[in-house]
Order: sequence, then C-alpha cells, then structure tokens
Amino acid sequence: EAEENARALEDDLRELKDEFEKESAAITALWENAVKEREEIVVKPKKTGIEIVSFFLAWVPRWQITTRDAAGTTRTERVDASTGQ
Repeated sequence: EAEENARALEDDLRELKDEFEKESAAITALWENAVKEREEIVVKPKKTGIEIVSFFLAWVPRWQITTRDAAGTTRTERVDASTGQ
C-alpha cells in the first residue's frame, strides 16, 4: 500500500510539473508578444501645470577647524556652531 501511495504521489507530482511547464510557457509567450508590441511614446516636459506648494531652506551653522600637530599632520573637524559639538 505504501508503494501505491508513493506511485500515486509521483504521478501527481509529474502532472503538476507538466501543468506548471504548460502555464509557464503560455505566460512567457504572452510577455514575449507584449514586448514585441510595445510602442514608444515621447512625453515632452511643459512649463505649465507646475505648482510649488511650499519650499524650505534650512541652514545649520558650522565651524570648520583645521589644526596641525608637531609632526605636521593636518586634521580638520566640523563643529556645530549652536551646540559646540
């Protein structure tokens, strides 16, 4: 009985694989045709129909500090001017 169940499951699996292959081929053919039938549409930008609702500009003051040690190595740091960090 176990062998019969195994054979039945193998048959079911084979049928599912065949069905998958057929449906996969159909979908592939459909998309290949869609790609062949594509049409290029050029959309030119216009200056009309543009509305700027709001515009923001933020500025964070920073200090740039450059130091050179005794060995001649230069080091540059940026420090937030409002917090000093």
